[in-house]
Amino acid sequence: MPSDKDIQLWQNYFKAWNNFYSAKHDLVVHAESLVELVRRGLHHPQHRSAALEIACIMKPEQLQQLFDVLLAHAVYLVSGSASTARELILKLPHNWLLENIEVHAEKLLSANDFYDYQGLLVLYRELDTELAKKLAERALTNSDSEIRELGENFFKMNGSLPPTG
Repeated sequence: MPSDKDIQLWQNYFKAWNNFYSAKHDLVVHAESLVELVRRGLHHPQHRSAALEIACIMKPEQLQQLFDVLLAHAVYLVSGSASTARELILKLPHNWLLENIEVHAEKLLSANDFYDYQGLLVLYRELDTELAKKLAERALTNSDSEIRELGENFFKMNGSLPPTG
């Protein structure tokens, strides 16, 4: 039989849980600028998990408006939010993604950062093999040796040869 203290702890928990879901529902149903609120939350490290939780129940059209910030989080593999951001991106309509991802990814790739290339390659592999291959080919011509090695490893892991010439 639970003690009075344990029952009180449970009641406190249940009340907080109920308040949480009620507040979440109110936010999603009644906020006029939900996309902007989530965008701001994604930029604030202490709010990021809460923002991602709301993003998980947003409509694809709303997620498309957040695509740039979701992509930035999806490629940062050392972040706990990367896998959730990738999952949200992969929920978007496939054709829309293929039409839009390279434009947004270019902003990340222009920084010539190994981790951006690595994260994009992980996402591209899940999205479209040809897109991943195209990025790996681009990596092969990069001035950074680690990025070139990333491209080489892609072709080795996929049992294919990199393009010649």
